[in-house]
Amino acid sequence: MQEITTRPYNLDFIDPGGGVSFENSYNSFSLNAMKKKTLTKLSVALIMALGALQANAYQHNGFDTQVDGLIDDDRIKLVGADYINNGPKEFADQLKEMYGDHEWTSGYDANTEGNVVFNLSQATLDKSEFSKAYIYGAGLVYGSISDASSGTSNNNAKVKGNVELNIRDIGSQSAPHKLDGSVWGGGGVGTFTGDATVDGNVTINVSNVYATELEINGGGRADGGDPEFENAPPATASVTGSVTINVENSDFAQGGAIYAGGDSWGENTFANVGSVLVKADNLTFNNSAYDQDLSIIMGGGIAMDRGTSEVLGGVVLDIKNSNPLYVMGGGSTQNDADEDELDGGYRYNGLSAAVKGSVDITLTDSTVQTVIASGNTSGVIFGDESTPEAGYGDASVAGNVTITLAGNSSVGKVYLAGSGEGSNVKGDSTLVIENSSVTVSEVHGDAFDSQVEGTAKVAFGSEYQGTFAGKLIDIEELEARDGADVTLALNDDNVGDALTVSGAGLFNSDVTLSSGTVTLNGNLNASSLNLSGNSQLVINTGALTTTTDQIFTISLGEDGTATEAGELNGNGQHVTFTGGSIAFNDEFYNSFYANSAAGLISGGTRLVFNGTLVDVEGDLDIDDVVDDGNTIHSNVDVSIGKDSDTVEGGTSTISKSFGVSSIKVADGIDEVAIDKDNSITLVGGDDKELISFEGEGEKAITVDGSLQLGDAASNNTSGKLSTAVTVNGEMSVAGGTYEVADVTMTEGSTFNVKDNGQANVEKMTLSGNSTIASDAGHTSVADMTIKNGNHTVTGSVEVANLTGKDDSVMNVGTLGDEDTESRKGSLVIGADSKLNGMGIFLDPAWQDGMTITDASSLVFKKATIDAKIVAGENSYVVFGDSATNDFLSVFGNQVTWGGENGVLAAAYISQAITVSAADQGALVVDGSLKAYQAPAAGSVVFGKNSVLVADVSSLTSGEALITADTFNVDSASQAIIVGSMKNGETYRLTDDTTGNIWTDDQIKSGNALWGITGNGDGSFTVNLEDAGMIFGDLMQGSELANAGMVANGEANDYVNALLTDVSGNASLASIAQRFDAAMNVGGALSIFTNAYDRARDFRQIVRSESSMDQEPRLWAHVMGGKTKLDGISSGAQDINTETDHYGIAIGAEGKINNFSLGVALAAGSGDTDNDDVDAKDEFDYYGISVYGRTTVGFVDILGDVSATLLKSDMKMKGIADIDTDTDTTVYSAGIQAQKTLNLGWAELTPFVGMDIYHVRSDGYSAGHGVRVEDSNATAIEFPIGAKIAKSFETAGGMNIKPTFELAVVPTAADRDIDSKVKFAGASSNYNFTFADDIQVRSQLGVEAATDKFRFGLNAGYNWGNEERSDVAIEARMKYLF
Repeated sequence: MQEITTRPYNLDFIDPGGGVSFENSYNSFSLNAMKKKTLTKLSVALIMALGALQANAYQHNGFDTQVDGLIDDDRIKLVGADYINNGPKEFADQLKEMYGDHEWTSGYDANTEGNVVFNLSQATLDKSEFSKAYIYGAGLVYGSISDASSGTSNNNAKVKGNVELNIRDIGSQSAPHKLDGSVWGGGGVGTFTGDATVDGNVTINVSNVYATELEINGGGRADGGDPEFENAPPATASVTGSVTINVENSDFAQGGAIYAGGDSWGENTFANVGSVLVKADNLTFNNSAYDQDLSIIMGGGIAMDRGTSEVLGGVVLDIKNSNPLYVMGGGSTQNDADEDELDGGYRYNGLSAAVKGSVDITLTDSTVQTVIASGNTSGVIFGDESTPEAGYGDASVAGNVTITLAGNSSVGKVYLAGSGEGSNVKGDSTLVIENSSVTVSEVHGDAFDSQVEGTAKVAFGSEYQGTFAGKLIDIEELEARDGADVTLALNDDNVGDALTVSGAGLFNSDVTLSSGTVTLNGNLNASSLNLSGNSQLVINTGALTTTTDQIFTISLGEDGTATEAGELNGNGQHVTFTGGSIAFNDEFYNSFYANSAAGLISGGTRLVFNGTLVDVEGDLDIDDVVDDGNTIHSNVDVSIGKDSDTVEGGTSTISKSFGVSSIKVADGIDEVAIDKDNSITLVGGDDKELISFEGEGEKAITVDGSLQLGDAASNNTSGKLSTAVTVNGEMSVAGGTYEVADVTMTEGSTFNVKDNGQANVEKMTLSGNSTIASDAGHTSVADMTIKNGNHTVTGSVEVANLTGKDDSVMNVGTLGDEDTESRKGSLVIGADSKLNGMGIFLDPAWQDGMTITDASSLVFKKATIDAKIVAGENSYVVFGDSATNDFLSVFGNQVTWGGENGVLAAAYISQAITVSAADQGALVVDGSLKAYQAPAAGSVVFGKNSVLVADVSSLTSGEALITADTFNVDSASQAIIVGSMKNGETYRLTDDTTGNIWTDDQIKSGNALWGITGNGDGSFTVNLEDAGMIFGDLMQGSELANAGMVANGEANDYVNALLTDVSGNASLASIAQRFDAAMNVGGALSIFTNAYDRARDFRQIVRSESSMDQEPRLWAHVMGGKTKLDGISSGAQDINTETDHYGIAIGAEGKINNFSLGVALAAGSGDTDNDDVDAKDEFDYYGISVYGRTTVGFVDILGDVSATLLKSDMKMKGIADIDTDTDTTVYSAGIQAQKTLNLGWAELTPFVGMDIYHVRSDGYSAGHGVRVEDSNATAIEFPIGAKIAKSFETAGGMNIKPTFELAVVPTAADRDIDSKVKFAGASSNYNFTFADDIQVRSQLGVEAATDKFRFGLNAGYNWGNEERSDVAIEARMKYLF
């Protein structure tokens, strides 16, 4: 078999002529335009086999022949790699007649060896006339006239490498391009047999594309129809690796879509992909060229007519500032073809469009009608239900689904399952609402014959502070995460049959139920309970805060003197107590009532009284304390006298359980011991000493039972233990911050931090085998010593100084088993520690759907590794004192965490480290390990698919990042280089030059300006590239970038951080955009346009007043509006901002002879957001104007002069970290001539004018050594328009006058402004457009007039060619003298 072997492609169109030409280093070839069948609405070009065959065909023999074929400029097909057409036998004559010679060449394949880069721009498309474009990133196969029945068909157009498809700069928002296109990132098969698989990854980058309609398919297209021969190889257009789709600043039109998976039609067709990542920012679906009612971003594939389009791994959808109607996590098997497309055939659904991994959807500042967690098999959710012939197929999600709504996102409905039978979520499905600015109308669990087989949950993020007003239908769990404070309604509609409330945050809700069960595993503040019917409130592990009148027939009353609680009242009888706490916030209570209430509560539920105890003066004697560990008296202290029944031989042994504020111990008692099987809770308050001893001498506390500091339901949340504690049982910290001086843990003991508690321990000693569990809190230890034994850390633990022992092992995380869940750990070890060769093993079990945030981690701050560190499955280790944010950003972008081919172990090294046998150190990073095996001292091992992120900033010349006795690096491991570097410098990863180390191909750079050349010996040389060459016209500040990269100190660090993408996935455009915004944040926030707009708005108000009443008067206008700039021009990339503004203008006008003169003042506030770079301007503005009017002949002349000041407070988050301010002033003068004509039925006032605006902006510092200079520009506008008005008088004598005004405003002189920036000894001139070439203004208004008063309301809309849209509302009032 002859196989075409080529160099990696990097294709750009040269001259399409009748078709489209490509050129590479070997040869050139031409593709003719082709026909294509009309697309179905949802299935996106799943076309019947015959239709595909009739579209076009190719004879392509090793690039040496090319049949011209039929050229039809109506449709065009563009292919990124090689293609083949052998033509099925039954169509051979037809194809020959249409396209010329189609003799099959035996043994020919059209495979491509190496990577393919395919670039498409408007210049290419505009060279051909067409109505429809079909674009494939990889190869294309049509049919076979070989003997397919033998199974030896050679119809292959595979790519054995990665495919990158770049579509950029096509059309504009105001003038969309004619492009009506369907894009497949993979290859295509147009008949029942053939293979166009991409054996690698596919990346599709789309930016600044505004089309008539555009649909992006991440995978390939397999269009097979019915198989012709029983043994024919299947039609396959799969992608074996990942699919990544990056879209920014584009509009796909109302029928546009992203289908991230593959596309299959027909029995025995396959278009699978490995995994999916979609990142969309400022993607809209607004263009209405076609009347379509479906725009969608779908994470899975499309399978129809018994096809298979699965995602074999996970799906990540990251959507910002976008507005698709639908977002769907899974795929679709629905056959929604029209009857004429079925051509009398059966309606078969696809076999499978399942997602075999997890789904993660994030919407930020986006507006979406419906979000669907899983897939679709029936179409019922779209109102387009169809019934297939034989089964609905599989559109399920095998793992968990997480949907996160952030920023100011607005969503109509969220479905946590799918649509139709076979579209279940087989794991958990969770909606996370990050903050109270997010709005959601409805959230559904099971719906449309689709179920969540795990838990259907709604979680509120830590920043959520407010009321949730949406409906909850079939939701099983509500979670308030730490810091959240959520008010909502727990009623029959939202609770349904059963609802669990969980989390460390707080829910506020009156509970009104006549049916259903609420299980409380979190915190609920309910001032009112109304429980009836068969409803139940179950207090399980959570805390209910209320008052006694809601639970008992007798309440404490205002003075807290009632001594009996009576019985459980109607509400109380509907409460089931199985654990947790119930806190009563009555202001006063007494011990008799507390005992009575405790007798009515069962199931181990704790009672917490947060009021003041009124029947005990002073402290409560230990002998009088009731043995009741389930009642906590938050404000009561217990005293132990030396004559107490608990004291013997200087030791007070407490053999009862209780909860109080603190314990006070008398002189003569040296030890307090908590007996086995007893528990004491001390909640403290105001940093109180929790167990205080009187007298001199050594004191001690021994815990054989349980000692808990704090309780989630108590109002007291702090305290300290200054006496040494020996824990033989369990010591806990819950729901507050507590200081502990000295703790010794013994065999089998546990130190547990829960309920968002914080334990600060000065000294901790470990012996035997103990556990430190901080899964729901944090433990900080200043000095820890391991005496012996193996110990386990779960949750968050930080140790400043750890002294280890050579035969001990610290396990970070637990593997779990059949009875216990896997738990992750996070351990930080300080630089002063002495580990003495101890073992540290990181390993929580990885489960499908987990990300690196679910992994165990170790931060090791020492440069000398004196422990045997093993990062096993689902874990990573960090060496150095650097933050880990950059390291963590790698995963889920450049590197997949987990899965069959993903990374499950990693290391981030930001300082030179030494691993030697002399120090008893070793490092193993191997995700296959699930149990600790002591490595050889002095060895460094990186296993298969492990990752090293190497920050070389601190390395000196010739210094190796890792010095070790031996290295063993797997060929599938990779090293990503980050940090500050020196041009021409050679850096060394390892001191070993010939061993089993990272090869040149395994070393990659994180900053595009640093070119890396491997030296074959574990070292690499960096060469600084020119920013202008790398970023081109994407960046205005190339000189600043170059200067910063060669500077020293902070300037270099700042620029390097701005330009570095550790993930390897951010586009050059987004990096340049971030850099330019950091250099000129005012320009990025369009402050020049904002000041200009405020001055023009003020003039419009003044001019409208001047042109109306001529009577002396006082007037006032209240105004507000929104301005969107969706791509205003700059010297590089277009800028997208959104401004909200509101203010007031007041004025007075009088008359002198034939002149009307007036003065006006304005003031207001607002904010401008640029979400692309995470920047905001919170501004105030002020204005003053002097205006007048007179009549010359039959023409009215209006004139004014004004000054407007904009005071900007600008912030940019992230790496830039900018907080600065500046002033921009606009000086203006204008004149307008107008004449009012009485048409009988209305008054018409045409006008023409000239307005001059001088914009001047003060210079400012943007921090980090960046200085923006003063700038100024002058624009001249020529408004030309007319106003029409009609007056009506009501029966009551009020005059009503509706008005409509329309003006066209061309602009001359300056429309843009130059703003010079100085940084690191260099300067760059930034250019920003602030005015449109032409603007269209419209305003609709109405005014009501009485004798002396006028009231009016206006609504306006302005459009500008710089992608401007303004909406304004204005109310006005005036009084005539």
